[in-house]
Amino acid sequence: MALLERRAKGNMDTDSVELDASHSSPLRVLQICPKPPYPPVDGGCIAANNITNGLLGLGHRVKVVSIATPKHPATDALANTSYCDETRFEACNHDTRVKAWSALRHLFSKRSYNIERFYTKRFETLLRKTLESEEFDVIHFESAYVAPYLDFVRSVSNAPAVYRAHNLEFEIWRGTQALEPNPLKRAYVGHLANQLERYERTFVNDFDGVAAITDADKRTFERMGCRKPITTIPFGLDVKSVSSDCKPAGTTIFHLGSMDWLPNQDGMKWFLRDVWPHIVSEHPDVSLVLAGRSMPTWLSTLNMKSVQVVGEVPSAFDFMASHSIMIVPLHSGGGMRIKIIEGMALEKPIVSTSLGAAGVDYVDGEHLLIADTSDLFAERVSELIADSELRKRIASAGRRLAESHYDNSEISAKLVGFYRQLAGHSG
Repeated sequence: MALLERRAKGNMDTDSVELDASHSSPLRVLQICPKPPYPPVDGGCIAANNITNGLLGLGHRVKVVSIATPKHPATDALANTSYCDETRFEACNHDTRVKAWSALRHLFSKRSYNIERFYTKRFETLLRKTLESEEFDVIHFESAYVAPYLDFVRSVSNAPAVYRAHNLEFEIWRGTQALEPNPLKRAYVGHLANQLERYERTFVNDFDGVAAITDADKRTFERMGCRKPITTIPFGLDVKSVSSDCKPAGTTIFHLGSMDWLPNQDGMKWFLRDVWPHIVSEHPDVSLVLAGRSMPTWLSTLNMKSVQVVGEVPSAFDFMASHSIMIVPLHSGGGMRIKIIEGMALEKPIVSTSLGAAGVDYVDGEHLLIADTSDLFAERVSELIADSELRKRIASAGRRLAESHYDNSEISAKLVGFYRQLAGHSG
């Protein structure tokens, strides 16, 4: 399989191409995760699992080790024989739930409680066993939550360590702070955000390289003082495998996302309050369907005309394929919306805020429609409802963008090129 990988020039910024993966020896990669990537139940799991699949698809050898938490247990991953055979998956159980005494103690600490909740000596033991029994070319850290294990890994292995930044964590918490109505909770969340920002400003330079998920995040890391090689590795998808036999029955609008994430809840409150009444008054036969994990009570008990709340669905792709128009009404948060790429791959016309589509290399009006005010959001959704040809044109262009920019094999090849530079491999 001949795939291009990007080779860095000068300062090791890997935004230029030229390495043929088929002519290079396979890399041995240890992927360290704060939660099991399988099953891919949320954005973080999907992103990490697609890294695993992309590397395996290019012929590299990957071992996945993970913390297993009460929210994300390892039961399903361990029960999947095929997954365990391919990734040699191992996990360490650890309770990451917030403890009142620990949270109070960290009020007077500069260390981030959000991060330290993921630290346990038991996981170090698993890492030691792994690193002493096998040699790796690259150690890949998925997110800031496993960054505290870097010093220990360095004491056991000389392999280059790569930090995969799914987003800037402190920006997520700044957004959560802005959404919190309780003044005391808002102050506490602000304290957590400050701790995270101090941590993220310092630890990135302890790694050998940083793989940001968007160009905007890359620029922010550089402004924050990142001096290590840094590249952009966006979310990748096996676009050719994205399909569903389901078809829309009429014109329906849908939203799909993890609803325990406050930015999703805030976006949906805004949409239901300020946007939906305008749409349904103009198009009374159109319905809105909301799906996602951890649906909050205020949504699951919602009684609103033409709105159906279905909660968690068995298949995200089947759900998206069954409906017509996708909405992403985000006003806070960071990183990159995986669901937008999935929606494009399924040829769904999408209306999103600018922030919701951050990190996607779109052209407004061609690949999706952007709207940042309630009036414009309602107008753009109404345009799609009324114009089937516009829906088809946007959907087709979105699919082409997913194929050309977010194919997982191409993105994984770029990541491998970055690995090789850091490891000093010439192929």
